[in-house]
Amino acid sequence: MNVFIIGASGYIGRAVTQHVLSAGHRVTALVRSEASVARLPAGDVRPVAGSVEDADAIEKGLETADAAIYLAIQGIQGASDADRAALGTIADHFRSARGPLIVTSGLGAYAGAQEAYLDEATPLEGVAPSQAWRVALEQELLATGAPVVVLRPGMVYGQGSASPILLAALRHARERGEALVGGVACSRDQLRRWTGG
Repeated sequence: MNVFIIGASGYIGRAVTQHVLSAGHRVTALVRSEASVARLPAGDVRPVAGSVEDADAIEKGLETADAAIYLAIQGIQGASDADRAALGTIADHFRSARGPLIVTSGLGAYAGAQEAYLDEATPLEGVAPSQAWRVALEQELLATGAPVVVLRPGMVYGQGSASPILLAALRHARERGEALVGGVACSRDQLRRWTGG
């Protein structure tokens, strides 16, 4: 399988690209510079010069793609017009091709949810305004009819770095000698159901 990865040379992208290669697949990587090419893992990787703003580069990357993974959205800033256009082009391609298109979102999509348990069926109405872009983008992509998979990783870490939230917790632990640990507020009945006791 040939996987078109947008963001392959980034922090998460390098790990994902290495995993795809280790599974025996080929990668086509959208790269903005020679420095980006140098950061790509070794293996069967075909670089395509361009950026998400470059529609021709996106089309070139899709020429042999059996699937795509989009990792280029820059966190809390949200999806740019270029991201939306590139994702639209990729979704259009996979409406008539094999797919899937895998897109990362984040647990922020659940900010404001009132349910005790959260899963892919949890309604996302009333989401925090700072995260509304995530929900809107997910819904736009899922409505295209393309085989879209949305992943919402909680924490990202490894290779000597981590997400800003995890880095803040680590910095607090180093400076104060104590760890901040997130917990879950629940009733005794909920705890018994979760633990089987």
